[in-house]
Amino acid sequence: MNCTLYSSLTTEHSLPTVEPSLPLRDRLINAAMDIYLEGGLGALTMRDLGKRTGVSAMAPYSHFDNKDDLVSSIVDRCFEQYLDELRGALKYDDPVVRLRDTGRRVFQFAMDHPAEYHLIYIYSKDPTLEKYGETVDMRLAAGFQYMHLLVKDCADAGELIVDNTEAFTLAMLGMVHGLLALYLSGRMWMGSQEFEQLFWNSLSLYMDKYLKVPYDERPGTPQL
Repeated sequence: MNCTLYSSLTTEHSLPTVEPSLPLRDRLINAAMDIYLEGGLGALTMRDLGKRTGVSAMAPYSHFDNKDDLVSSIVDRCFEQYLDELRGALKYDDPVVRLRDTGRRVFQFAMDHPAEYHLIYIYSKDPTLEKYGETVDMRLAAGFQYMHLLVKDCADAGELIVDNTEAFTLAMLGMVHGLLALYLSGRMWMGSQEFEQLFWNSLSLYMDKYLKVPYDERPGTPQL
């Protein structure tokens, strides 16, 4: 398994540590993320951003052309955090375990960071985010490529029996993100524990249908 190939998809930018010594551009992005998480994009202004970071109202324009440019950087940051979480599954050598653990990490990221997940996957339902669709779509394409590589690893190892790995990946992502979007938008009739059970039952049923050996029957696999 080529971990370098996976990592190269998303390590063009690294997540900075929040320290006073950070370059101003990184401090501005961090502060903009805080403002977004507190009040949404409508609360984000260059003047407030300058005030939050202790610089003049014009200083952010030395790093961002306008608010749209800044928001694109926020989208990048959210997606970096998301894929950084997913890459944790690369610690497993078994491609099936990697794929299943990635599903777990998608679920956990969405539940722990709903605002960031919303910015990545539910933007089309939010009029304030529609203009950034192209930026988001580029990141989603990278996310699909990442997941497709995981699926293809399973198929190449003979563990996943599918004719079309791209179609399998699309269907799996549609189910996963469809369920998460419904729950996070308040359109599910259940509590968090019930939803978690539904999510895992759905993912397991879908994967087991195509696995050579159902996940829970595979010897030595961790219970994820």
